Amino acid sequence: MSLFGDFASGIGQALGAGLGSIAGPLGTMIGRELGGMLGDFIADAATQYLGLANDAAQDSDLPEVAKNVFGAAYDLGFR
Repeated sequence: MSLFGDFASGIGQALGAGLGSIAGPLGTMIGRELGGMLGDFIADAATQYLGLANDAAQDSDLPEVAKNVFGAAYDLGFR
């Protein structure tokens, strides 16, 4: 998974566990799982749409330096 994907999944798990802890240990486990799934969903959606934006930037009339910077940033965070 990408750097952003790991971050989103971790945040989702932490929020789910925190909210689930109100219901006790079982709520914590269920909340962590549901939060992780939500984080993964958000990460996948962001990766897909930013991948399309990266492709559009690479096919545009931007200077080569700008294309390289945008491509490197996308690769670092989403691949």
